[in-house]
Amino acid sequence: MRRDKGVILLMTVFAIGLGSLMVSGVLYLITSDLSINGNVAGHESARWAAEAGIETAIAQLKQESTWSAGLSNISFATNGSYTVTVSNTYPSVTLTSTGKAQGSLFTRSITAVVSVVGPPLLTPYRVRVDQWTEY
Repeated sequence: MRRDKGVILLMTVFAIGLGSLMVSGVLYLITSDLSINGNVAGHESARWAAEAGIETAIAQLKQESTWSAGLSNISFATNGSYTVTVSNTYPSVTLTSTGKAQGSLFTRSITAVVSVVGPPLLTPYRVRVDQWTEY
């Protein structure tokens, strides 16, 4: 009978150790998943900021076909921003927008080649996107 108590104690310690390993494995998977989701959300926020920069630049080109000043560090959403550079060789314009999220932790860029079309003195100008590249 005394010997059975030792075996039961050993089995109990083994079961607790095995349970602890399983719980720590599940916790590791959960924290890894949350980290991955946070990274995906950060990259998407940066992409949205870059896209907002392109859209803002297109809106500016619709009002002024020779616009080439660009935009610098414009706030976007809660913790993002974008910067747009412009290479305007009317009627073809290259726009490069860099979006940042969570400070500068996540960065995405979009380059769009657009054409300003329509009568030169009639605003708003029509702007056609000819090429769109995300990186």
